[in-house]
Amino acid sequence: MAITKELWQAEIIERLERENVFFNFVRREDENVLNGAVVHIPQYGDKQVEVTKNQNTFPEQIKYQGQQDIVYVLDTYRTKPSHIPNAELDELSYDKLQHILAEHLGTLSERIGDEMIIEWIKAHPAYINGSDQPIPAATTIATTGVSVGAHIGSGSRLKFVKEDLKAARKLFNQQNVSKMRRYALMSSEMIDQLLDDADLKNRDGVNGGELDMPNGVVPRLYGFDIIERSEVATGTSAGVVRDFGEEAQTTDIDLVLCWQADSLAAALGSVKVFDDTDNPAYYGDIYSTEQKVGGRKRRLDGKGVAVIYQGTP
Repeated sequence: MAITKELWQAEIIERLERENVFFNFVRREDENVLNGAVVHIPQYGDKQVEVTKNQNTFPEQIKYQGQQDIVYVLDTYRTKPSHIPNAELDELSYDKLQHILAEHLGTLSERIGDEMIIEWIKAHPAYINGSDQPIPAATTIATTGVSVGAHIGSGSRLKFVKEDLKAARKLFNQQNVSKMRRYALMSSEMIDQLLDDADLKNRDGVNGGELDMPNGVVPRLYGFDIIERSEVATGTSAGVVRDFGEEAQTTDIDLVLCWQADSLAAALGSVKVFDDTDNPAYYGDIYSTEQKVGGRKRRLDGKGVAVIYQGTP
């Protein structure tokens, strides 16, 4: 049975944004993709415009505003083709096709979400040449709670507590980053550690519904809207974020990503659903999907993005 490609292609985008909600809280540059593959972000630097008072000498000096672009290329994610023999289509009809396509979409969405978080963390000058350098110390904050058992690797780690998120707020304030639309992406394990905080339990129901402790929800704290995900990203003890699929070590640590919406960029490029029905070599139908996605920090100086990592006792 033929599929309506337009509907499934729209579903890929919708599912990607629904299952990875953080895509909705960064600067979207879908319309700025050049030739379907590249995005340019102009960089003008800080405070290049000067202000004078009671100026009466003319002509005034003209200052050239230099520009250095950040360029990132969209990656192409594809699901490997699925083969549905004609005999199975006859027996199971449309239901099996729906199930297989939905599985393609779910797997594609999860992989893109995992990879995008890593790209956002890695995208700073130290990574421009592809080398795995530690995340810049100026943008990292170590957890400061009591010693607890590690949920990534083995041994002990310092617990994630509210003061660590408060430190991220202080960092952003020092950077003169907008106080609007700040977000923190945390793993379920780090959320659980935060929920153990006795002071937060005492504040339950105050500050305009800031906390909902009985249901295990902290929607907003210290100016950050909190987003929970089963996993965020993993780093090494040397402060290098692990690539997708890279083998973890016993000393690895969990990471929390904090950002202001204008400091991160994401761009969704072309999306395709491929189908080959009644293929004579396979005696059935073949389906696969493709999505082009890219993203990175929007500023070369990295301001407005911070990583909270698990400290060690």
